Amino acid sequence: MKREIHHKPGSILNVMTIELDINSNTEPHFNKDRDEIICILEGEIKLLFDHGKSIILSSSNNNSWYLIQANTTHQIKCLTNKVKLLEVIGGVHKEDSCVVTEFSN
Repeated sequence: MKREIHHKPGSILNVMTIELDINSNTEPHFNKDRDEIICILEGEIKLLFDHGKSIILSSSNNNSWYLIQANTTHQIKCLTNKVKLLEVIGGVHKEDSCVVTEFSN
């Protein structure tokens, strides 16, 4: 996974581009009290959520972005050889802002 940060420390919007490949491993996590938008620039992902729910996002159709509401556990699974995405998270980042956790069944 390659992550490029486009914001300054203390910014009220956290803006990053992230590159994943088919072997990238992300963990289930949530952003404490902060909404997150994921926009797929290249490739296709599956966003996994609690209770087995999921959604597929792709750069090749009209379903290329998704708003993940604050405190929603999610995980990114890469479905193509390469994925490039834009991630925008509202609110100032703090040490405990991103919480790695388990999915609820």
